Amino acid sequence: MAGSRENEITRRNLFDYAMQGKWDEAMKIHIQVPWARYEKITIDGDTALHIAIRECKERVFKERVIL
Repeated sequence: MAGSRENEITRRNLFDYAMQGKWDEAMKIHIQVPWARYEKITIDGDTALHIAIRECKERVFKERVIL
C-alpha cells in the first residue's frame, strides 16, 4: 500500500505543479520518476506535457492580443 500512496502523492504534486505553471518542479518529478512522464493527471486524461502545450499556446495568444 505504501507504494500506491507514494504514487498518488507524485501524481498530485505533478498536477499541482503543472496547473500552477511550476515547470521546473514538474521537470524534477519527470527526472526522478520516469513513469510520471506518461501519467494522465487530469480527468480528461492529459499529461503534464499536454498542459504545458496548452499553456504555451495561451501565452502566445495573450501576447498577440496585447500587440
